[in-house]
Amino acid sequence: MQDNRDNLSEQSRAEQSRAEQSRAEQSRAEQSRAEHNLDKLTRSVSLLRVLSICLIVTVMVGGLGAGYCGYKLYRKVQGQADTIEQSRERINTLEIRMEELSPSLDDEAKKFLANCDDDHYNILFIGNSITRHEITSYWWSDGRGMAATSQDTDYVHQTESLLTDKLEELKPGAKGINGYAFNYSVWETNAHDRAQTYPVMDKYMTEGGGLDVVVLQLGENVSDASTDDSTYESDYAELIQHIKEEAPFAQIITVGDFWADDTKDAVKKSVAEEVGVTYVDLAEIQDDPNYEAGMGTTVQGDDGNEHEIDHSGVAKHPGDTGMKWIAKKIVDVVEK
Repeated sequence: MQDNRDNLSEQSRAEQSRAEQSRAEQSRAEQSRAEHNLDKLTRSVSLLRVLSICLIVTVMVGGLGAGYCGYKLYRKVQGQADTIEQSRERINTLEIRMEELSPSLDDEAKKFLANCDDDHYNILFIGNSITRHEITSYWWSDGRGMAATSQDTDYVHQTESLLTDKLEELKPGAKGINGYAFNYSVWETNAHDRAQTYPVMDKYMTEGGGLDVVVLQLGENVSDASTDDSTYESDYAELIQHIKEEAPFAQIITVGDFWADDTKDAVKKSVAEEVGVTYVDLAEIQDDPNYEAGMGTTVQGDDGNEHEIDHSGVAKHPGDTGMKWIAKKIVDVVEK
């Protein structure tokens, strides 16, 4: 009987896995179609705008008849532009859905959540590529911040190492540091509705408020901070409030942008003060090549081979020195 139950359980898990894979494939196909349609619409609007300019010139010469045609063309351009915006929002929604349908938690995350108890000092890092980036054609590791030369030299692992030295005074009797980092850049880029991405983050939160510290390193990929209709400031405040609700006993530490941006830095400082969380300012090292990885830096890949940074975007990320500086600043503000 037990063997039968085990077999049924295995069949159930297999069926569930196949169903999740099917839903993910459907979402990928739908996203591909949406991106194709968006590309066609964008080209169409560009052409219509050129025609509109031509008609404006015609109106100046041809009078009311041409003016009416120009008005109709303008309305068509506006309608196409609205459709493009709707398509972009649809693509963002599909990206979030695909993220939710991806494998729930990796083994590292499961171990982190299982150990998130009073016997450990528990710290969650929420960030972008500076915190963690997956393997791509120009980056060769899945478990660390981009441009760090090894697994132990990104700011996450250096923070954990420095905290280990202070463990007894931070949490007497704790067995060790229990940390996890994940990439949440989808929040940065989903400007039309950032709160929609919370399920992606919430699966890494622990039940019962077991977290001691949450480090929030987001902002570098935000592109709407300076626009007239920007919601970045209110979105950032709402994000922190949401984290407070999910981790009510944790100290929340927000990290400034690594690349200088006065508007985004001002937003982060203001919100941190308003909602009562700790802010780590990176102004001292912003845009300083001494703290960037730089082109030609050799890094150790997950494949065991050495690779040379040849991508300018990767090279602008914090190098080991920059990562160490950030880690020290975080540890300096951790509350006992």
